[in-house]
Amino acid sequence: ALFGIPAMTTLHRMLAPDPTATGGIVAREIAILAITGLLLWVVTRGERLPLSSIGFRTDHVGRSLAWSLAIAALCLAAAVGMLAIYGAMGIHYGEGQSISRALPVTTLAVVRAGISEEVLYRGYAIERLQSLTGSKWIAVAISLPLFAAFHFRQGLAGVVLAFVLGGILTAF
Repeated sequence: ALFGIPAMTTLHRMLAPDPTATGGIVAREIAILAITGLLLWVVTRGERLPLSSIGFRTDHVGRSLAWSLAIAALCLAAAVGMLAIYGAMGIHYGEGQSISRALPVTTLAVVRAGISEEVLYRGYAIERLQSLTGSKWIAVAISLPLFAAFHFRQGLAGVVLAFVLGGILTAF
């Protein structure tokens, strides 16, 4: 759960003739979604546990949607605030990220990130690390810094932004 996305991203960079090509990016994103699907299969078939064991719930859909909107607004406010601070300090966000992608490819990457990163880093990793260590704090102390660190391609500003936004989502 903690290393699937970085491993797939590294493999893509190493093996793709042109890592910035649309076809390769789409294949990478689909492969990461497949890793997420495999993990969900492991939970339900291998561990024989319900998806609620990693935070999936189907009760109170209306309340979940309301919380989703509130958390999205909080994350947006935090991101805008941090980017404003970065701008005032002359810090550049997204260092090394000069790639321009088509909207459908960007949309796929964003949707995949929202699904896979939440399932892998916050759903599965934190729950299983908590069961191993007996402490949610230790589980978060392992998962959250790794999640942030894996955003290193966005520069230090991206790592800090991922840590803050990941922290908000983890707290929820």
